[in-house]
Amino acid sequence: MHLRARLEQGVRRFWARPPAPVVRLCLAPFARLVAARARRRRAGVRRAVRPPCSVLVVGNLTVGGSGKTPVVVWAAERVRDRGGRVAVAVRSYRGRTRVPVRVEAESDPRLAGDEALLLARRLPGVAVAAAPDRTEAVRFLAEAFSPALVIVDDGLQHPSLARDRVWLCVDGAYGLGNGRVLPLGPLREPLDAEVFAPERRVLIKEDPTGVRGGLQPPGPVRPFRLVAREAVRLADGTRRPLAAFRGASLLAYAGIARPESFFALLEAVGLAPVVRSGADHESPPLAALLRHTAEAIMMTEKDAVKVASGGNDPRLWYVPVEARFDPGDARVLEADLETLVRDGAPT
Repeated sequence: MHLRARLEQGVRRFWARPPAPVVRLCLAPFARLVAARARRRRAGVRRAVRPPCSVLVVGNLTVGGSGKTPVVVWAAERVRDRGGRVAVAVRSYRGRTRVPVRVEAESDPRLAGDEALLLARRLPGVAVAAAPDRTEAVRFLAEAFSPALVIVDDGLQHPSLARDRVWLCVDGAYGLGNGRVLPLGPLREPLDAEVFAPERRVLIKEDPTGVRGGLQPPGPVRPFRLVAREAVRLADGTRRPLAAFRGASLLAYAGIARPESFFALLEAVGLAPVVRSGADHESPPLAALLRHTAEAIMMTEKDAVKVASGGNDPRLWYVPVEARFDPGDARVLEADLETLVRDGAPT
């Protein structure tokens, strides 16, 4: 495992339990500073200039994955399939661009980042834009495409980004760790009443009863789960049910915030892969993976978009995941989307 991946996993384990007294004493001043800055950001959001369209932020409270991107895909697909004008804005994390850019299926991931390219490939017919500043990406989309709704992947802690609705995603398996603010814990902002403002809905991935760290929203939570049904071959786009790989020798690689969540999806359908993990947003170590004797090598969709060369090996597959809500919760969220599209439609 790469050193950076080991460090990330070590930090997550550290954040999962209360800090030792000496650590708390040393890091508490920094945590108070982070909390104070978070409260100033919230005040800034209230003063932010609103674009001429509705804005839905899909965000989270903690460092690391919480299922935001599959939820963004779920929401954008529903608006698009009902004829609504929808666009998606994302930060160009680790991308080279310094200005807002339209991201398309054939874009270079080094320009706009892996998550932007994943969204563009999953959402044909939906304009996706990336920029170092999400607010600039929203403005670019509003001017260039006149959407009724822009969905922002992450951006909850972005002070200049006005929003009409927030879907707050929480990883039910990891919860909020020890419930403390950075660097004492994984929280990006303190847990106070404003976290659960009326315009926010709480969406919990996996088991909502497993949430730890003091999450006590005043209203209902909307559980969802991630579902994987098939694998796609990188070389030619061939699709194959995951169940068809049962009994095969498999290698699974994940360079995401919680690699174990991807491995669990494969195990849930009866697969038993040898697993390898990397740091979040890290390019897959393709040469090392291809040296393995496995019949098939599976990776996340986010990892697959970074495979520029060598992707023609027929053993390489990626596994798309999708968010799945119970019907009642889906109807509540779809009503949110309908309202946002109606209110944000160009006049």
